Amino acid sequence: MNDKRRAEEIKQRTATGIPAMAILVMDATLVGIEKGRSRTHLILNIQPSAGDVYRTVTDWIVDQTAVAQLKRGQTVAVRIDANDPNIVYPDVTWATFSPERLYRTHRQY
Repeated sequence: MNDKRRAEEIKQRTATGIPAMAILVMDATLVGIEKGRSRTHLILNIQPSAGDVYRTVTDWIVDQTAVAQLKRGQTVAVRIDANDPNIVYPDVTWATFSPERLYRTHRQY
């Protein structure tokens, strides 16, 4: 799948995602820098509006000015993928979902 199709798929999946809140289990791990933005690895406790809290892992690309916000215990708005609750998209202006997460096997924590 090419980058344009991936971007369109993520846009669609984010739009149909279920709004929720997430709490960072630990500080974000910096994985790399991409076009002046930080690629981060996050472990989150997801708090859906209905159902139990659960843990998942995600990678986001974050504005460098926002990295300091990604500390243990911080709350962040997310959207839960309608087809796979282990995939969560950022619902904030300073972060985007890292598409590689869609094309890898999920690892539970």
